[in-house]
Amino acid sequence: MRRRILLLVLLFLLLPLPAHAATTLTIDPKTRIAAVSRQSVGLNTNYLMDGATNTLDGIAALNVGALRYPGGEKSDSYLWSVPPFTQSQPSLSRTGPNEWPSGDRTLVNADGSFVRPPLDFDQFMAIAQSRSAEPVLVVDFDSMFKPAEPGGTAPAPQDLLDSAVAWVRYASAHNYNVRYWELGNESYQGSFNGSPSAQQYAEQAVVFAQAMKAADPSIKIGVNGGNDAWWSTILPITSPYVDFLVVHNYPAYDWASYSAYSSKTTLMADVDRANLAIARFAQAPDRSRLKIAITEYNALSWGGWGDANDIGHALVAFDILGQQLQYPQVMFSLFWNTRWISNDAGVKVFDALTPDNTVTPVGQSLALFSNYMHDSMVKASSNSTLRTFASYNTKTGALTVWVLNKKTSSQSASIKLSNYKASSKTVKQTVFRGTSSGDTQPTLKTLSSLSLSSNAVSLNAPAVSITILQFQGKVS
Repeated sequence: MRRRILLLVLLFLLLPLPAHAATTLTIDPKTRIAAVSRQSVGLNTNYLMDGATNTLDGIAALNVGALRYPGGEKSDSYLWSVPPFTQSQPSLSRTGPNEWPSGDRTLVNADGSFVRPPLDFDQFMAIAQSRSAEPVLVVDFDSMFKPAEPGGTAPAPQDLLDSAVAWVRYASAHNYNVRYWELGNESYQGSFNGSPSAQQYAEQAVVFAQAMKAADPSIKIGVNGGNDAWWSTILPITSPYVDFLVVHNYPAYDWASYSAYSSKTTLMADVDRANLAIARFAQAPDRSRLKIAITEYNALSWGGWGDANDIGHALVAFDILGQQLQYPQVMFSLFWNTRWISNDAGVKVFDALTPDNTVTPVGQSLALFSNYMHDSMVKASSNSTLRTFASYNTKTGALTVWVLNKKTSSQSASIKLSNYKASSKTVKQTVFRGTSSGDTQPTLKTLSSLSLSSNAVSLNAPAVSITILQFQGKVS
């Protein structure tokens, strides 16, 4: 009896294990979520770094449709020109040994000249126009709210207002068609270049918006914010005078490792907060016309994850962008940034480009959308570890489906098409993948085509990967 039991156990162990059932993910091109365009995917430039290299080559490789200038916090110490404002001439509004970048000798010499040739406004516009990219400008605003340090200089409010109005006039006179203007950078954060209160910010924002629009009534003005206390103060005052809310989205800010990503399904808390703030705090007549501009986002963390430019960070950045593209009121999403000031010492998570303008792994998260996206984001189902996004071309019927596998092991999936009649059974497949979440040299390859059967395609999504599927057909 005992021998028989042992034999049965052995036979059981030799039986093949049951295969895991494939996850079904449904794509419905007939259900449109948001209109998108090349403008929807963009990038922050860095005027301190991008003037010394042929940045145009890198931006062309990324194929982005919107560009922010002169950058992030550096914008609140940057003046595009000096009186009489007849040409682009970058200078600093705040100087002193403890000011940044003024006191940083890797960037600014003791005599106030720049160590590297800065990217001036005309050079930036040449890049933007060459790429047919939407320019987004940040006006020096916060620096008037901080007094000069001993031996340093700081601008008066009228200095910054004069500079902003002259900048609008200069852009208009040169037919640059600059539509979007931000007032300061992360003013709500208590930034080192100046820290207005919400009330101070709102009052001066109205002054700037009125003066800038008097110079060119066609422009759009944006005010920034990040929490309800700030939005509830500034929006009732500014909403009649401005056109969009500026949001910076860093949802991974406190993650300790890539594993924190596995439990996250939405990365949009700050975007949702701004969207709700319009309904709650803006004056009623303004609510329907106010838009949102996400002028910075990234997968970087201050919580211990590290700052390697690897496929793990690239997947998170891709997921952030994909979710942002699904908001109809979001005009564009701008990754931060081309390159940070440490770019020469090695690329990090905040670098879309290397020093020689090669696209980094995290930079690929932009290109995977910009190179394959159509004019509409459409309905696509996901689960906690397989994220899908889909984009449909309303003119040609082409459909792109992106399948992101968060897991460090492969997953089987069945991609089912609903309300779509395919004109070809052949599905082109391109895969961006790494050997682990920390792989800093992931690959992007076109693989053998897949076959469509019963309006579905079977997919084995590799570990830590993004698979791009391209269909031909039309909505049925």
